[in-house]
Amino acid sequence: ENFMKEIEEQGKVNIEDKNDKIKVLQVEVDTLMELTELTNSNISDLIEEQEKVTGATEKLRTLGGLKGKISQKVATITKEHKFFTKNTVCPTCTQGIEEEFRLNKIADAQNKAKELQSGYKELEEAIQKEEDKEHQFTKLSKEITTLTHGISKNNTRISGCQRQIRDLESEIQRITDQLANRNT
Repeated sequence: ENFMKEIEEQGKVNIEDKNDKIKVLQVEVDTLMELTELTNSNISDLIEEQEKVTGATEKLRTLGGLKGKISQKVATITKEHKFFTKNTVCPTCTQGIEEEFRLNKIADAQNKAKELQSGYKELEEAIQKEEDKEHQFTKLSKEITTLTHGISKNNTRISGCQRQIRDLESEIQRITDQLANRNT
């Protein structure tokens, strides 16, 4: 009887110990699942944010092309302005250039240059905005990748905990079966 009592007590202590371990593992699983849920929510928010800044690379290409065209026009106007400022006689046909015509050409070139300059500034600002959007997109992508990696780690830990819980439950079952058969 003492031997059977001792076996029963030892079995109960073992079962209690294993149940305590299961509770600790279950708390860890629940915590990890909550964390995964929260992380998924964060990823969804980041994806929404990322959609707002999508397409910046394409826009940057387009704006870069426009910048090149404006630079070319500025160069042409500068060349024209320089020509009419320095020359009063045509270097090709050696005819005199009318003063009024020459002054009109210089004024036109200056006005066009001012227009292009303001347009160029606006273009520079637009390019800067798109570059910021592109940086934001990249930053968000990295964050999403990091969070997804974290979820993956959590899922691995959850699987490990669940495997340990199953092992402990089967040990409890084995001990319970032994206790049931102790009279034998």
